[in-house]
Amino acid sequence: MLEHHEIIELKQQRIIKLINDLKEIYKCAEILNSYLSDQLLIQEFLMSIVICCSVYRVTVVTSSTEMSYLSTMAVIIGADMFIVSWYNQGFTLEVFELQHRIYELEWIDYQPKLRKLLLFLMCRVQKPFHFTMGFGFPLDARVFLSMIKMSYSFYTLITRSSQKLTANT
Repeated sequence: MLEHHEIIELKQQRIIKLINDLKEIYKCAEILNSYLSDQLLIQEFLMSIVICCSVYRVTVVTSSTEMSYLSTMAVIIGADMFIVSWYNQGFTLEVFELQHRIYELEWIDYQPKLRKLLLFLMCRVQKPFHFTMGFGFPLDARVFLSMIKMSYSFYTLITRSSQKLTANT
C-alpha cells in the first residue's frame, strides 16, 4: 500500500502531465483556429445564404420532387451549421469543467511549487479558448442562432423585393 507522501507525489506527477497536455491542446487549437477561422466565416455566411435561397425557392416551386430536394438541402446545411457550433461550444464547456475540477482538488497538501502551477492553471482556464470565425466572432450556439436569424432576414428581404417587383409589373 502506498504511503501518503507517495500518493501526493503521484498526484503531482499527474497534475504536471495534465498541465503540459493542456498547453499542447491549447497550442493545437490555436494553430487549427488560425487555419480555419477565415474559412469558417465564409462557410457559415454562404451556408446562411444557401438556406435562405432554398427556403425562398421552396415557397415558389411547384414540383414536389424539387421541393423535397430543396427542403432537405436546407435542413442538412442547417444541421451542419449547428453541429460545428455545438462541438466548438462543447470544447469551451469542457475547459470550464476543468476549472471546476481544479477547484475541487485537495491541494493544501501539495508543495508550494505545485500550488503555484495550479494557481496559474486556474487563471489560464478562467479565460477559455474559443474557436472563432474571421474577425474574432466566437463560434458557439449564439452565432448559430444569429446566422439563422440572418438567413430569415435575407429571406424576408428577397420575398418583399419579389412582391414589389410583381406588384410594379
